[in-house]
Amino acid sequence: MAFWRRTAPATPDLDHMDALALAGPFLEIDAGMVASGIGSICYRGTDEPAFRAVEKDARDLLTQLGLSPRAAELRVDEHGFKWLVVSRGPALYPSLVTDLRAASRVFVDNGFGAQLLCAMTVFEGLARTQAALVYLYKRGTVYPFAPRAEKTRNNRLELAIKNAIEGFVPVESDLEQWFALWDAPGMRH
Repeated sequence: MAFWRRTAPATPDLDHMDALALAGPFLEIDAGMVASGIGSICYRGTDEPAFRAVEKDARDLLTQLGLSPRAAELRVDEHGFKWLVVSRGPALYPSLVTDLRAASRVFVDNGFGAQLLCAMTVFEGLARTQAALVYLYKRGTVYPFAPRAEKTRNNRLELAIKNAIEGFVPVESDLEQWFALWDAPGMRH
């Protein structure tokens, strides 16, 4: 007879989140892409009043850091996941990553770290090409996501980005963890 134990949810790894900032310049140099100034945090929401208060605190923090009421907005995707979207200038990419980490810390410090799924920053290239660097909180790793029209992926660009950043940041080695984030905030496709 097997006994199933419920395990505690994985604690989000915020220590490696700076990898997003480290990887950014490699996209510019090796892939010809520049930061769009858009980043986001994706998480599972709950109806708990305490969670809604923490969500508001994180959004307020991002708004204060961005010095604009539209600096941070909340969106819900078609699957019910919530996205806290941050807009900064493209030249402020390192600050964008720092702000995403600070907002993530609000969730973690208030006991809702298990709700965090990923953080994402968006880059743009020639011919309307886009790619994102995606940070998986529970794995502490980064992977590229490059969508094309018709919900296909630009695998060549994703592998080029992986090769450019590998060795400098913790790249997710399990390709099955490279989830497609169709219609994520800031992405056109």
